Parts: sequence; C-alpha cells; structure tokens
Amino acid sequence: MKAGWQGPLYDPNLRARLTNKAQKIVTELREGEASIAVLTDIHAAGEELEAIEAHLLSVGWGCVSTEGYREAQSTRGGVVIVWDVMKWKLAKGAMSHRVIVPGRVVSATLKSVESATALKVIGVYAPCRGRKEKGGGRQHMRGTQGTHEATGHEEEMDMWDATEEEIEKDENVIVAGDMNAETKETMAVNGRERSRQDVRFQQMITRRELTHMSVGRATYRDKSEIDHVLATTSARQYLKEPEWRQGQTVGDHGAVWVKMVVAEAEDAEAYGKDRPRGIALRHMDEEDWGKYAEATVTRTRQEVDETNGEGGAAERIRQRQRILGEEAETITKEAAEKLSLIHI
Repeated sequence: MKAGWQGPLYDPNLRARLTNKAQKIVTELREGEASIAVLTDIHAAGEELEAIEAHLLSVGWGCVSTEGYREAQSTRGGVVIVWDVMKWKLAKGAMSHRVIVPGRVVSATLKSVESATALKVIGVYAPCRGRKEKGGGRQHMRGTQGTHEATGHEEEMDMWDATEEEIEKDENVIVAGDMNAETKETMAVNGRERSRQDVRFQQMITRRELTHMSVGRATYRDKSEIDHVLATTSARQYLKEPEWRQGQTVGDHGAVWVKMVVAEAEDAEAYGKDRPRGIALRHMDEEDWGKYAEATVTRTRQEVDETNGEGGAAERIRQRQRILGEEAETITKEAAEKLSLIHI
C-alpha cells in the first residue's frame, strides 16, 4: 500500500508519453512490489488522463480515477487509485468504483486474486490548508460527476463529510492520500495551532475509529505529516510496518509505504464449506463458531469411517488418535491467531 506522490504524470508535448517523473513512479511501484497505490494531484484531465490510464494498463496496473480541474492556466488536483492486476481485481457491480468528490476523492472496491479478501480503497487529495485559511475565492471542480462550486471552508467540510459517508458503507476500508491535515498529536508535539481542516480530519479518525499508520515524521518538506494511510478496525489486520520514502524531487512529498499482508485462500474442503470466508476470526459470532465446529467434527468422523475397513481395531484407534491430534493442533492454532488479532 502506498500513498503520497504528487505532480504531473503526462507530458502534453510528447503525445502518449508519461513524464520522466511518472515513469520513475511506475518503476518504483514495480520494483517496490507495491500491490495498491494512491497517486494525488496528478495535474491531468481528459485525454491526458486517458493516456495515463492506458499506459498503466499496458504495464500491468488497473486503475480508477477522478480527473483534475482547471485553475488559472493549468490543471490541478486529480486522484488515481492503481493496483497490480496479478494481485487484485476490481469488484463487480456499478458501485465498485465511484467519484466521491470530483478532482478530490475517488473510491474502488478491490478483491484479492489469491483469497476472498475484499477492500475498499478511498483516495483523497484535500484542499491546501494555507489557501483556505486565507479565505480564497471560489473553486471550480470538474470531474466525471459534473461541475460544481464551493467557497473556502465550505469545500473542505463537504469533502470530509462525503469521505466519511463513504467509509461508513463498508467494514474493510483503507483511506490514503494527501490529506493536507495533521493529527492533533502531531500538531501538539510541534506546538502549532490546528486549522479547521486539521480538526475535521481528526474528527473523521475518531468517529470512524480509524487507525493512523503513522511514519512518525514529516512527509512534506520536513515540516508537516500530511500524507496518510488510515484503516478501519477490520482492515487494520492487513497492514503492517509503515515507512517513509524519499520523494521523486527535492521539496516533493515523500511516499508513505505500508506493508500489506493478505493470506492466500485456503483449501475449500479444509474445514467444511460453512466457515465464513474472508472474515476475521474475531468477527465470528457464536453461530459462526458453532457451524465451524460442526463441520470440523463431521470431517473427522468421515475420515475415521473411511479407515474402518483398513486393518483391525488397533489400527483404527491409532488412526482416530492421529486425526483427533491434527484437529486439536489446528483448533489451538486458530485460537492463538484469534487472540493475536484481538490484541493488535
């Protein structure tokens, strides 16, 4: 999982060619074995964005995006969520990907190729705190859902409200990107006063019980930790070891990398078909555990019955002991994993 790169990805003077910076980013994603990434403030829209998406697809990356918007004589904003097609695939259905806020927020629901795990990834590029604090003029936002206007703090609040509503819809959710906001802990350590955007960012984290995968340092110009990866309680189990990596150019945002661990799919016949697939053990209620236990006992009896004709009573007893021993070891391991997940 990666978040934090910014800057133009497409060179309009060289048709169908990515900028050198964008090519370096794609190379770093591949060499770093990233499986999912969020790219923000891509400075691209229309044909430029289509060219970027076509190139990503040609080198093995699926993607969804919200295009940038015009500001003065340039294109600003825009967010792209990309994933390795050998590891993830876009979920089926009309709601599998959505532009939440044009130019600012986009979401994609991805399914693991190797397991039943499904994750919603929300990519965010928030307005700059400094510009909004000065009360700047109206912002024209263009994207796949049309054009709208918002002024000052109104735009900030609308964006955070929309993002929070999108988080509420699913359990396994990861939010990543340039939030242009910091946690209250970071602001307190640095002795800075929080802006309205910092407060709203913290409110979202608190209300949705998000885990902040902090790198413990500034991600932008050695002064602000504004690039973040956040996870809901359910999605937290897949994320480990956040780290910061240098940006592509001097003064650029650094990249936040988080190790992602998603278990491979188990044998469908291993413990019966009644065991919930893709659900953490800590989320299994009493009824789920009952079904799992019943399927385990049934499988044990079946294996013992299949050995009844292979030897005498002593051999059958040894076979039963072996099978019960294996089941006891498996149940012990499951219990240990459950306790481990509870204490994350």
